[in-house]
Amino acid sequence: MAPSFPDVWAWIQNLPPPSQWQTNTKSVCICSSSASSQPSLELSISKSQIHPYSLSFKILANYNLIVSLWTSIPLNFTVNYGVLHEQITISKLLTNIIKDILNYTPIKHSNSFLKLPEPNSIPDLKDIVNFLFLALTLIVSIYEAPQDIRCDAINTLQDQFACPWARETSKKLMRLMGSNAEEQWMRSMNLAITNWLMELRTMNHVLKAPSPMYSSAISGLALWKVQLYSPVIVMEIEKSNSNTGQEDEKLEFSLNYHQLEGVIQLNNHVMVREKWIDVLVSIDNVRYARFLFRIVTYILVISTINMIKNLF
Repeated sequence: MAPSFPDVWAWIQNLPPPSQWQTNTKSVCICSSSASSQPSLELSISKSQIHPYSLSFKILANYNLIVSLWTSIPLNFTVNYGVLHEQITISKLLTNIIKDILNYTPIKHSNSFLKLPEPNSIPDLKDIVNFLFLALTLIVSIYEAPQDIRCDAINTLQDQFACPWARETSKKLMRLMGSNAEEQWMRSMNLAITNWLMELRTMNHVLKAPSPMYSSAISGLALWKVQLYSPVIVMEIEKSNSNTGQEDEKLEFSLNYHQLEGVIQLNNHVMVREKWIDVLVSIDNVRYARFLFRIVTYILVISTINMIKNLF
C-alpha cells in the first residue's frame, strides 16, 4: 500500500461494532496538508440519527466547520458485528463508489450494467477497497474540495495514484468491472486529470500528470491483447512548423480535452528449435480513437518487443 494514504480497509475492519461506539462518528485522516494550520481531508463513518442500524461513509474537509465533499448511500449493519461484516454491505459500498466516479464522465451513460463479483470471491479485496477510496478521494479533491486544500491534497494523492501498487490494483479493478465500465472509468478519471492540468496551465505551473498512461496486456492462446488510455494533454505532441495561427490554437484546445484510446491484438506463434526459439507475431487488429495512429504504432512495436522479452 502506498505509504501516504491510509490502509482504509484495515481501519474499517479494526473498528468495534457500530452498536458499541461511544459516539456516532469514527474518522481517519486520509490526506493532511503540508501546513498544520490548513484543513485536512478525513474519511468518516457516521451512524444514522433516524435509522438505528444504518450508517454512511463521508469524505470531509476538516475546517473549524466540517465541509462534506462526498457521502455514500445508507448502508445497513448487523448488531454486534463489524461495519463491513455483511457481504451485501461491501458489495453496495464498492458499487456506490464506482458509480459515483463514473458519474463524472463527460458523457452520461447508464451504469446499471455494472455487476461486480461477490466480495468473498474477489482476490485482493483489501487492495481493491483501498484503491477505490484513493481514486474517489482524488476525483473528489479535483471537483469538490475548497481552493485552500485542493492543491496540497491533489499533489499528495497524485503520487499515490501513479505508484506501482495503484497501477497494478487498477488493472485488477478493470478486469472486475468489465470493458464497458473500464472505458467510462478511464474517461472519467482522465477528464478530471485534464481539468486539473488545464487549471495548472492557466496559473503557469509545471504540468505533472498523476498517471501519464494506463495500459494493460492480456495473454491468451496464441493471442496478445494490449489496451491503453492516455489524456492527450500529458502527451508530447509534434507541432507543425507552418504558422496557421488561430486554427492551431483551436485544434490544440480541442485535443487537450481528448484521450487516446487504443486496443491492439496480436497473433503469436512460438516454435521451439534445437538451439533457439522462433516467435512469430502478426497484427490481428488495431483500434484507436480518432487520431495519433503514429503513437499507437510506436506503442505497438514497444509492447511487442517487451512481451517477447518476457517469454525468455
